[in-house]
Parts: sequence; structure tokens; C-alpha cells
Amino acid sequence: MSERTCRCCGRKFEHPAPASLSTKRDCHDCAQLPEGVRRVLEGHQGEIVRLRREVDQIRAATGVTMPKPVRRPKADAEGDGPVSTS
Repeated sequence: MSERTCRCCGRKFEHPAPASLSTKRDCHDCAQLPEGVRRVLEGHQGEIVRLRREVDQIRAATGVTMPKPVRRPKADAEGDGPVSTS
């Protein structure tokens, strides 16, 4: 088996895996999507990879580092707003 990267979602997966619908290009989940949807996702994933590579090159050239992500309060069960702690 070899580790591959899904061209639709970018997730790593093992191929061939027993009893899996995965292909050389798509993970088990994405292989079950209609062909048209997979084509669109592959285009988006390719663009994401290209942009990440470009951002990495710019960071390396300028010495800029990625800021830490800002943590936002979790929403309550209904999704109406921040969780109340009282």
C-alpha cells in the first residue's frame, strides 16, 4: 500500500485499501461523489494547493511568519451565540 493525497479533498489515504472504493486519485468518501462534483472539487483543491505554495514562497522570501489563530467562543446548542457559563 502507498499513501496518497485525495485530489478532491486533500486528505491523505492508503491505496489500495481492502474493501475501499478509493482510487489512485480519490479517497473512499470522494470516490462516491458524482463525477461532476469531483471535477469541481479537484479544481478547487488544485487552486488551494497552488495558493498555499505561493504563500509559502512569499513567506520564505520576506521572513514573515503565520500569526496564531484567534480562538472564538463556541456557539450554544441552538447556534444562537456564545455559550453561557452562568
